[in-house]
Formats: sequence, C-alpha cells, structure tokens
Amino acid sequence: MRDIFAAAVLCLVVAGFPPGPSPSPTPSPDSYPNNASKANCDSVDSCSPTSFCQRVTNKACSAPEPSIDMAAEIKSLGCRQCTQAPSSKHPMCSAASLKKTLVQPSAIQAAFCNDDFLVIWSLGRPNHATNLNGVPRPPGGGGGGSYDDQCVTRSFVTQSQTFKIPLNYSLLADGRKNVLPSGAQLPSEDLPMSGATGVMINGVPIYPNEDNRGETIQDACEADRCMAHVGMGFDYHYHGDPFGHTCLYSDDNFTGSHPTVIGWGADGPTIYGRYTSSSQDGYSLDLDSCGGHTHDPYGYHYHPVVVESTNSESGDKYTAALISPVNCWKGDVSKIANFWMSSSDWRWFVENVGKTENPGAPTQINYDNSKTNPPYTPKYRNDVEQITPCCTTSEYYTAPGITLPINGESVVV
Repeated sequence: MRDIFAAAVLCLVVAGFPPGPSPSPTPSPDSYPNNASKANCDSVDSCSPTSFCQRVTNKACSAPEPSIDMAAEIKSLGCRQCTQAPSSKHPMCSAASLKKTLVQPSAIQAAFCNDDFLVIWSLGRPNHATNLNGVPRPPGGGGGGSYDDQCVTRSFVTQSQTFKIPLNYSLLADGRKNVLPSGAQLPSEDLPMSGATGVMINGVPIYPNEDNRGETIQDACEADRCMAHVGMGFDYHYHGDPFGHTCLYSDDNFTGSHPTVIGWGADGPTIYGRYTSSSQDGYSLDLDSCGGHTHDPYGYHYHPVVVESTNSESGDKYTAALISPVNCWKGDVSKIANFWMSSSDWRWFVENVGKTENPGAPTQINYDNSKTNPPYTPKYRNDVEQITPCCTTSEYYTAPGITLPINGESVVV
C-alpha cells in the first residue's frame, strides 16, 4: 500500500512541479506591538478575503490513505538507557501536564520527554472541521500543464509525524541570525524553505506564514477557516493562527490572566495563544522580530501576531493572523542535535517520492516519517536517538492502543 501511495503522489506532484522559485519573504520588523483581537473566520468560508480571491472550479485531487501503523513505528525504536527529564524542572514532562495541555482525542498518539526532548507522535489530522471546500484557490496537485489544468487539494490523508522539542535550548539575541542549511541567514529565505516550523497541541504542524513565493496563505487565496490548507503531500497544516470557535482554540479556552498554550516552536519555546484583551499578562511588552517576548513566570515564549495587511496586487486591506515563530526562530537551531533531515535522505525523498511544495529546498526539519528511506521507518531517521524514550520512562501520554517500548522491552544504545 505504501508503494502505491508513493507512486500516486509521485505522479501527482513530480510530473507537474519543477523546483519552486527562490523565496522572497517579507523582511521582519524589529518588533510587533500586541494587538488584542478576537477576529476570526467562523462565519465565512475562508480566511482569504473575498474582495480579491475568486473561487476556482478545478476538480479536487484524491489520494489513497497510506498504510500507517504508528504503534509499530513507535515499538520499532525500542528504548535507550537515559534518565527522563524531571517534571520539577520541566513541568510539561509530567503525565498530568501532558494530559491537561494536549487536545484529546486528537492526532497525537504519544507524547513523552526523554532526557533532552519533548517528543510528540502524531497522525497529522485536525481535530476540528476544516471547510476545505470553501478554500478559494487551493494548491495545485500537479499532473503537468498550467494550474487551470490541474486538480486541487481539498482533502487530506493520515500522516506519520514525530516532532522533537528541545527542553534545554539557547536563545539568540536576534533570531534573524539563525543560519539555514543552504548557508543563508534568516530571514533572507523562508523559515524554512520546506516543511514545518513547530507543532500545535492537536498534533497538526505549523508552517511558515509565507510560502516560497513570499505570499501569506491569505494573499495566496489558499486559507480555510482556520488559516490552514492541504499541501501536495495531502497533509493538513497551519500557515497562520488557528483562532476561532470552530478551529483549534478561542478565548473560551483561556482560564487565567494569560493566553493558554497552543503549541511549540521546533526551536524550543512554547507558543501561547493570541492576546484578546489589553488586560492580559504581558500585553504591554512588544513581541520581537520572531513573535516572542519574555515576562514572568513564562520566560521567553511566542504569541501569534495580528496585523493589518494590504494585498500587493489589489490594494485591499485585511486582518492577517500570523502564527509565531514569524520569520525566524529565536532558539539557536545550530545547537539542536540533528535538527535537520540529512541531506542524503532529503534528496532521496525528492528524487523518488517528491511530495513537497519546494523540491529545490536543501532539506527540512526532522518530523515527517513519510520522508524516511524507506518511507514510514522512523528508526532510520538521523535523529532516532533524540526521539527514542528512556527505558525507565514513567511520565507520558499515549492514545488508546499505543504502548511505549519501555521497561527494558527493547534497548537502543
């Protein structure tokens, strides 16, 4: 089944899509003032403005469900001799905190801390309605010819994704000094050129606010109600803040004087929800160029950024709901072990499978198990040690039917 899925995607994507153009992201400002907002897209078909977005009539693409056995994938890693990070130092590592924070039920099948990382195993499916039929102009699914001749992505399939969030990370004075595998310094290239920048509490990945053409998902007319769409790999992911009563979260989820946790940047810092009131803790402190700030008792953390934007072609103004990290990671990604996929694995994937919006990218962060060689074998990832549980793990979350390979069942050294 996996071979059939890979072949189907190859036909859809590679045949019709050469490497993407050089990205031209919007320069990051030095800071973003907070803008309390409850604006959402609950009552409309799409977050992309109808004033300049016209609905296309292309037929919808389809893809078979891949044969994913996440329980077997997790078991294949075994465990290793290490000491689980203490919840006294990293509160999110406790079973109680994981259960309280993570959306249940959701795509998340397992979550635990080993000695250095919070590890999240996800099937990548949203826990909320998507209204993908309302997206004006979804990404083309390939097949050759112009966009008008292609099918478009209005449905998603199950994914196999394993994210690792560093528990101990270093912050740069300016996140725009992070360097990408291409050798470019952020934000002269997209963050990153391909793939995710973090993960939400429902297990759905977040991607950069801008695509490899320098357009936001709203400007590209590709947004559903929750600032997301489906990529060429039939993967659902957010390109903005999924705020709304029909989306990931709303102000109804806020129980204290500070917005609640909604996810994590791949560089380490926690992402909290947007500010909806000027009376909330930390509102008076501007966000930096990456979309974060520091105040007690949270340390450095990210927030979504709500700004007024103007479409470059039509001149129409609209409210843009950006997710953070915005155009840079504040955490020093050069110090995160095996942060990026190996270049050889990435090139194998691009040349043999190819389900990516930008095959010209040098690599992407480690998280997508469909990009291993062979696909769906996370034990062959170059960061397998970083995503393996400690054999003595005692604090964790697992969905029904999932068991962690701990207590000496299988040891990976």
